[in-house]
Amino acid sequence: MYVLRIVYPPIRIFQVPFRPSVVVTPAENTGASISTPVESAAIVHYTHGLVHAVSCYRDPSDYGGDGDKLGVSSVHYAHRSIPGVLVQEVKVTNPSANTATFNVERIGIDGWEGARTSMKTIEHGDGSHNYVVVTGSVSVPPPPDGHDDEKLFKVVAVVVRKLPSSVEASPRMTQSLNVLTAVAYSEPVKKDQLKKREEKLRESTSREAIKVSL
Repeated sequence: MYVLRIVYPPIRIFQVPFRPSVVVTPAENTGASISTPVESAAIVHYTHGLVHAVSCYRDPSDYGGDGDKLGVSSVHYAHRSIPGVLVQEVKVTNPSANTATFNVERIGIDGWEGARTSMKTIEHGDGSHNYVVVTGSVSVPPPPDGHDDEKLFKVVAVVVRKLPSSVEASPRMTQSLNVLTAVAYSEPVKKDQLKKREEKLRESTSREAIKVSL
């Protein structure tokens, strides 16, 4: 599972301690754990900016173990027209004759010191939706003409829709799940200015991330 890495001009990278990827695995059934895939593979298309992954799991109702396999595939990519949005498309495939339940998990914050989490309910589209808003500051590399000992920070906001804890796939059907992660960040600020401006920057970056996530 990937940690967010953000590239901004002029070709500088900083890391945000947040794991946006959603992990989907077949739920345990009849006391037998099948969380370890029988087969799995991942492919990175650098020129197209895509990361494909696929995993196959034993169907817990198939006691012989040689029949149909439950499948989970996903593709990650940056949104092609909206900056600051990461897309993950997940498909679960159930070729068996029984309904299959899949657990849905996201790690999210991963050791992000000082990060704050809040919930927002927003009306749009087909009704109200719950979103998780995470804000915090991260250190960033100094500019090319700056001093290496000059500590700079960006305030970052990450917005994700609250997900169901599980999804079901009917017999011989495929179920899809689209996951969007919206990110907004401030301009670099020095450490002595961060304490003075952090609250306002948290608010402004949150508003921006929410806006692009809708």
